[in-house]
This record gives sequence, structure tokens and C-alpha cells, in this order.
Amino acid sequence: MMDRATQYLRKHFWQPITKAIKRFNLIQDGDRIGVGLSGGVDSAALLFALSSLRKRAPVSFEVVGLHVDAGYGVDARMLETLCSLAEVELHVAQAPIAKVLEARSADTSPCSLCANLRRGALNTLAKSKGCNKTALGHHSDDALETLLLCMMYECRIATLKPLSYLDRTGITLIRPLILVRKEAIQRAASHYGLPWVANQCPYEGKSKRATVRGLINHIDTIEPGAKARLMASLLNVDVDSLWT
Repeated sequence: MMDRATQYLRKHFWQPITKAIKRFNLIQDGDRIGVGLSGGVDSAALLFALSSLRKRAPVSFEVVGLHVDAGYGVDARMLETLCSLAEVELHVAQAPIAKVLEARSADTSPCSLCANLRRGALNTLAKSKGCNKTALGHHSDDALETLLLCMMYECRIATLKPLSYLDRTGITLIRPLILVRKEAIQRAASHYGLPWVANQCPYEGKSKRATVRGLINHIDTIEPGAKARLMASLLNVDVDSLWT
């Protein structure tokens, strides 16, 4: 009989991952998937999950760890420990992203610029290591935040895609944690003893995303379960009821 921790992780961590993989057709036979490792808890949990699933999946696929050293001082030894635990290779590329952000103009968002630079460097590294896919650790909380960011600041209804083919690089981007709550990821990392570090970004907590995150958490506090229902709505879009 499973204990409570195992039951919780099965329902809130493992099942949403397998559901996302099946629903959005994220992994196929023969894939070589490069997991983008930031050093944080989300990417650590993603690497562990995919490396575990490959051992019992109905299709054959490979997993490798990829890290773009942006200049924020993430300890490579911690990443090596994580990849050793997951039994995967680790590949690291250097990119002077921190210096680029320091030199940016005042009206340029550090988050958008950093994300674009990291993504480009990660895809380049992935291609050089024979990967046809990259996997990022975005989860359901990220999807909700992105939805509100797009609506509030860009006047459009959009969010993170579970699956995206990038024409310029030939790489397919997947987000296997897209249906998993942040809380479940943190509990999984603790349960399995995964090494990770807190976000090293100097702009953490100073962005519009942080503002939106606070709004969503407040809504969930005054209306318990709101996050779960908002996420469910993203899987139940009635296009005919939207203005066109």
C-alpha cells in the first residue's frame, strides 16, 4: 500500500506529466531530448521525471542535460550531481547573458531579453549534441501567469505552448510539466532528494510576472481552488464563444 507522499506524487506529479505527454504528443520513438537545466527546482524535477520515464515508456528515447552558463554563478558541481543521479550526460555552454542584460537600454525588459538569449543558446547547444527536442520546466502556474501577462499587457489571449516546432533551428520545444502545479514539483524534488538552488537572477521579484503571480495567488487565497479551475479552462477552450 502506498504512503501518502507517494499517493500525492502519483496523482499530482506523475499523472499530469504522462497526461501532457500523451495529450500533446510530446515524445516519439527515437527522440533525443535535451533538458534545459537552470539549476532551479523545476528543471531538476523535469530531468528526473524524463530520465525515470524513459526506463518504462512504450517508446525509446534519450535524455541529456543541457546548461547555458549565463554568468550568474550556478555551481556546475550541483548540476553534475543531478545528472549523475538521473544517469544522463551533462553538456554546458557559456553565454555572456548577464553582461548583455547589464548593458541593455532602460526600456528593454530583462526577462524577455534573457529568455530569448537563453533559448537561442540552448537550442544551439542542443543541435550540437544531436538533440531533436529541447524540454523546458515550465509548469501550470507559469502557463496561468503567461496568460494573464498576455491579456493585461499585450491585449491578446495566449499562453505557453506545450509543443512548438522552431523553424529556424529545426528543434522542437516541449514542456512536459505544463499540467503540473508548482507545489507538486517542489514536493517531488524534496521527496526524491534532488539538488537545486534558488533562482540566481538579480531581477527576480521585480518583473511584471512577479506582479501577476501575486495577483493569481491572492485570487486563489480568497477563492480556494481558483488556480486549478483556471488551468482546467485552458484545456476546455470554447473557441465559438470567443470574439473573432
